[in-house]
Amino acid sequence: MDNIGGAELVSLILARELGATIYTTNVDQEKIDKMGFTGVCPISIGTVPTNAPFRQQKALRLFRRLELGKTYDFYVIAGDWAMSGAVNHKPNLWYVHSPTRELWDSYKYVREQMITWWQRPIFDIWVMYNRFLKRRYVNHVEQFACNSKNTSKRLRKFLRKNGTVIYPPVDTAQYSSLFPIKIFGCQ
Repeated sequence: MDNIGGAELVSLILARELGATIYTTNVDQEKIDKMGFTGVCPISIGTVPTNAPFRQQKALRLFRRLELGKTYDFYVIAGDWAMSGAVNHKPNLWYVHSPTRELWDSYKYVREQMITWWQRPIFDIWVMYNRFLKRRYVNHVEQFACNSKNTSKRLRKFLRKNGTVIYPPVDTAQYSSLFPIKIFGCQ
């Protein structure tokens, strides 16, 4: 919640609408408040470094070690590295934005275009290790919801799990003035 993109926005909307608590890593409350989510105050379970792959590995470890006990009736997990939190938190649902792209469908591109030749053996070991962990942790997820049909296909292909498509919430209020609705035959 320090670099807010589409997935984080969905989590903020869900937390606001459901009255839920967000557990995450880095938090920039000022950004969250500026976006209009003043009532949503995520709880940081620890900070993670800025750079990959240290950021991802630390997040994976922090969520895996998170112990909330029987605090909640149900856990919604959002985020590919947070999925390890399913081990200790049941009943649960993983809202899948995508299986980790650099581990699966973008692996070859990332390896060839973004990783220098001498780093590739290290990258390959990192990918193998994290594929192993993802396959292990996904077995602790009880229900799967995907943000699109494409994500559902990737979940099935790479992690052999089926997910129900539940499209993310969209704030349509900002579009109402752009496309006013006219009902013909009425005055």
